[in-house]
Amino acid sequence: MSNKFYNYRVRAVQPSAIGGGTGYLDFQNTGSYKQFDSVVSIVAGSEDRFTYRITSANEGSKYEYGVGYITDVSSTLRLTREKVYSSSQGNDDKVIWVANDGPLTLDMMVPHPNYISNTRINSNTAIDNIGATYFIDASGNLSLDLPGIDRDSVEINLIITSLSGSENERTDAVVLTPDGANTVNGTGTYSISRKNDLVTLVSDLDNNNWIVLDGESDAASSSGPNGSVQLSSGGVLGSDTGLYYVNNSLFIGGSGESTASLQLTASSGATFNLQNGSMDFAVNANGASNTLFVDGSTNRVGIRTNSPLDILHINTTGVGGIFISNTGVGGIPTATFKNSDPNFTDGTDIGKVEFIGVDSASNDTTYVRIVAEADDETDGSEEGRLDFYVNHNGTLQAISKLTYDDVQIGPNNTASGGVVLGSSNTNEGDNVVLGYSNNNCGTSSISVGHSNVISSGSYGGVFGKNHSVSGSHMWLFGGSGFAVTGNYSTYLVGDNNNYIKIDHNSQERVSAYVNTTGTDFNIVNTRVSTTGVEHKQNFVFYNSSGIAKTGLIYGIEVIDPAAGSEDTSFFVKILESGELNTVIDIGPTYVNVSNVTGLNSAILLGHDLSITGNGADTVVVGMANIIDNNVGNNTIVGHSNDLTTSGNSYNVTLGNSNIVDENYTTTVGTSNRNSGIYSAVVGYNNGIYGENISAVGVNNDVSGNNCSVIGYNNNLDNNGIYVIGQGNTSVYSGVHMIGNDITATGHNHTIIQNDVVIITGTTVRFDASVNLAGDDIASSGDNVSIFVNDAGYVTSDAYVTGVSYTTGVSSGTLVLSHHSGTVTGILNGIIHTGQNVSVLVNDANYLVSGTSNVSELVNDTGYITSSDFAVPKLNITFNYNVGGYYEVSGAGTTGEINPALYLHRGFSYDLNHVGSAGKLIITTGTASLSNYATYNEGITNNTGVLNDTISWTVRQDTPIVHDSGSGLWNIPSAANGVPITGRYCSQSNPQTQGGYIYIV
Repeated sequence: MSNKFYNYRVRAVQPSAIGGGTGYLDFQNTGSYKQFDSVVSIVAGSEDRFTYRITSANEGSKYEYGVGYITDVSSTLRLTREKVYSSSQGNDDKVIWVANDGPLTLDMMVPHPNYISNTRINSNTAIDNIGATYFIDASGNLSLDLPGIDRDSVEINLIITSLSGSENERTDAVVLTPDGANTVNGTGTYSISRKNDLVTLVSDLDNNNWIVLDGESDAASSSGPNGSVQLSSGGVLGSDTGLYYVNNSLFIGGSGESTASLQLTASSGATFNLQNGSMDFAVNANGASNTLFVDGSTNRVGIRTNSPLDILHINTTGVGGIFISNTGVGGIPTATFKNSDPNFTDGTDIGKVEFIGVDSASNDTTYVRIVAEADDETDGSEEGRLDFYVNHNGTLQAISKLTYDDVQIGPNNTASGGVVLGSSNTNEGDNVVLGYSNNNCGTSSISVGHSNVISSGSYGGVFGKNHSVSGSHMWLFGGSGFAVTGNYSTYLVGDNNNYIKIDHNSQERVSAYVNTTGTDFNIVNTRVSTTGVEHKQNFVFYNSSGIAKTGLIYGIEVIDPAAGSEDTSFFVKILESGELNTVIDIGPTYVNVSNVTGLNSAILLGHDLSITGNGADTVVVGMANIIDNNVGNNTIVGHSNDLTTSGNSYNVTLGNSNIVDENYTTTVGTSNRNSGIYSAVVGYNNGIYGENISAVGVNNDVSGNNCSVIGYNNNLDNNGIYVIGQGNTSVYSGVHMIGNDITATGHNHTIIQNDVVIITGTTVRFDASVNLAGDDIASSGDNVSIFVNDAGYVTSDAYVTGVSYTTGVSSGTLVLSHHSGTVTGILNGIIHTGQNVSVLVNDANYLVSGTSNVSELVNDTGYITSSDFAVPKLNITFNYNVGGYYEVSGAGTTGEINPALYLHRGFSYDLNHVGSAGKLIITTGTASLSNYATYNEGITNNTGVLNDTISWTVRQDTPIVHDSGSGLWNIPSAANGVPITGRYCSQSNPQTQGGYIYIV
């Protein structure tokens, strides 16, 4: 047969009691049921008809059967009732549905895409052999004669719409009788007993049988699942010999029950290939064929392959494989290998795992194998073994063995190479041996444990204790008891004195090397210290007589061990003439370097040091040091240092009270004495007695010739001195002085002072530009040069004569210049009066008056001319957003969304609209704005502007109290608490799009 049969569990409901009378009814889809548009078209103009049933929630006695169609109206299912065939209102009348009936339920009984006929019957009737739907009133038992079957797929629908009185079910209410040799549901008659039960008969020509489809209920189940087809027991389904339905079992394929390819039964479940034939079975998934494949010819199962190579073959095309998981409490995912060979004995392989790949010639090659084996199968003393093999040079080689007594890693643990774990093993080299009492005679070997013997080994090592080692280039770590013979060995071992000894007997210079990426390397002594205790590290060497001598010691000395106030010092001691002397001592408040002789290019720190000899290029930091008889080029930092002996030239001295009698020396500090020549002194109270000295400071006594002095209160006692400062005194000639309060009693002076500048000589000549600086400069006379970029120097009454006028400006006209030309800068708060006022450009806050020739004001707004007065106008911009609101800027707002606006009486406002929608208007109305109206007092262009401007001067008589009855202006004050109903808003949606306005 070619028909498609539905279980028509299609339903819609009303969400609430809304009635509807005899007109159209509105419904909505409901869960757990098919939707109408999955069975019939509900598109306006192309709707499909169907048989419907309407029932109510509150009135069980009211019902209506008919034919109609549904139209989708804005996601609402609108039912048009074209023809009523049976109802509680009357045989052909529509039910008058009211709200008291409660929410209504609409069920599709039968779809009619081809307009199948509908007939109402209430007596014994012979059914025509055409597709039709019959509405049956069975107040008494009826008999319906079915037509003779002459073709397939004639569909006859039968619905008992009413029984007698309040009956819902009556035995043999309607009895169906087939024609002649025909059967119905495989028997001679068929009874319908339940009210509102849709039964569909479908003709099956090959079997001369009317198949009974009960879409809502049958003897097996009271309600079939959505979208299913129910087949009652005892029937035979299908004209196709490959499809059989017998005794609640479905057989597909073959020529009968015993040969069917697929059998579905209630008792045995599903069976494929019932006849055990050579038939393949495949399950495909989304985008992947052969997700599961059973090869009927080889009895193999493939996953993701249709060519399984073994009983189970899993094929992956990417990353993937077998995943075993468990979600139950206490469960353990398990993969089990069981060997039940009846000949199972010692050495039998229990199971194995092989890892196969292809080689360069595309041959399948086993690269790794894991084998589980029974070492002893004796009951009560069973032993197991696990072997690992790897492919080496084309052949699988044993690489590891795991048993209870032994762990071996390596190709040959009794010969060479690998790792041996255990005890009493014999190994001949190139291995790692873990255990005890092992005998290792190979090279490049490592033994871990104790009491191991390494015989004739080389380039190896040992961990543990009591080892016997013979060989070269060995290393040993562990406790005491090592017996080592051979050369070039390294030890890190403990002995009875509880310290670690690092012994390296080669001639290489490094015996210990620490490499770390951390930030700290700690040496910790856990002893509780007392004052004076030294924690130190010694560097020891052997002298020519073979006696150990300490050549260097460094460490710390505990000054104060008290918790919270700990003090330490750092010291370095070196060996000199067989004796150790402290050369560096650094404490919390001092740094000291001991006396040294003849050091070159050194840095020395300390006090009371005696630095003698022929050293040079040194730096000395400290106090009371004596630098004696050195070559020179030294730097001295400190005080009370003595550089008095010849030979210390070219020095730099920083500090106080230093004695510097050397030449070519630079001295910085106070109370220093410098008697050298060609030196420099910086400081105060310094004594400068040499010649050709440069001095910078205060109260310096300069007695040398040809010196340069910068400072004040300096005393100059010689000739040829250059002085800059104040309060300086000179009684000699040829002194050049610049500053204030200068006293000069000699001759041929050059003096420049702040209060009085005296230039002597017959001719004054300046060969470069001269800048005059200072206060209270008065200039008069002709040809006074131009002063540029200065302002604000004229105080009180000032008269400027001889001004060079700008070209083109008539006499008597005052030109104010910021840089040059007419005013172009920013001049605020200026009042100009009179005639011929120059152009003011891009400046604000001018008050200009006069009778004539007031020049143009360019690119500026808001100027007040003459005595007129005007209040400025405020601009407010309303930028309409497509989300249905205004972003308001100006007059104290910046991009706010629908803010309340406070407008002042007597002020003017330009309300500018921006946007492609939301035409702006000013309105009044009641609190709900249900009677809003535009307000136009003092307002122009209040017509709903779009990208335009509304101008509003708020009148002095604009009321602020709401008058709900007059309809007059009712913009409220924020203070009086009346309903807020004055608004700026969208002309198309004034209630929700806009904001409130207050008059203040």
